[in-house]
Amino acid sequence: AQLLGIAIGVISFIFATTLKENMVIERKKSISYTQRLKGVFVESAAFLRTNRKAAGLIFANGLVGAFDVLLLFFLQSRFRDAGAGNILLGVLLFITYAGGILGAVLSEGIGKKTPFVRLFFICLTLVLLGCASSFTNVLWIMTLGGFFSAFGDDLLQIRADVKLNNMIPESSRATLISVNSLCFSLIMIVLSPL
Repeated sequence: AQLLGIAIGVISFIFATTLKENMVIERKKSISYTQRLKGVFVESAAFLRTNRKAAGLIFANGLVGAFDVLLLFFLQSRFRDAGAGNILLGVLLFITYAGGILGAVLSEGIGKKTPFVRLFFICLTLVLLGCASSFTNVLWIMTLGGFFSAFGDDLLQIRADVKLNNMIPESSRATLISVNSLCFSLIMIVLSPL
C-alpha cells in the first residue's frame, strides 16, 4: 500500500508540473498580497451573505463529511477492539471504503434524480446510522455501517460539489472552495472531541 501510495504521488506530481496558472490569478498578479488577502475575505463573506443557498450547501456537505470522516477514522480502532486481526482488518476497511466508491459512481444516477434537500437527509441518515453501528461491537454490522456511511458521504459530496461549482462565479471559485474546506474543518473541530 505504501509503495502504491508513493507511485500515485509521483504520477500526481508529474501531472501537477504541467498545470498553468488560471487567467484570473494572472490578472491579479499586480495587486499586492495584502490587498488580495483582504479581497478574498471580503469577497467570500459577501458571496456567502448574499447567497444563502451556497452557504447552506457548504454547511450540509461539511456536516455529513465530518461525521463520515470521524467514523472511518475511529472504525479502525473499533474493528480491532471487536477482535479483527491484521488480515481481517484490511478486508473490513476495504469493504468500508468501497462504499465511497459506489456512492461516487451512483452520484450520476441517483444523485441527479433526487432533490438535494432529500438527498442530504438520506445521506445524513446513512452516516448517522453508520456512526451508531460502531457501538454494536459486531464486526459485520460495523462494516455495513461504515460502508453505507462512506456511500452516503461520497454520493452527497459529488452532488454538492457540482451544485456549488455551478453557483460560484469563475473568479471566486478557488476562494469559495477554500471556504468550503474551512467550514468542514470548523465542523471537525467541534465534532472531534464529542
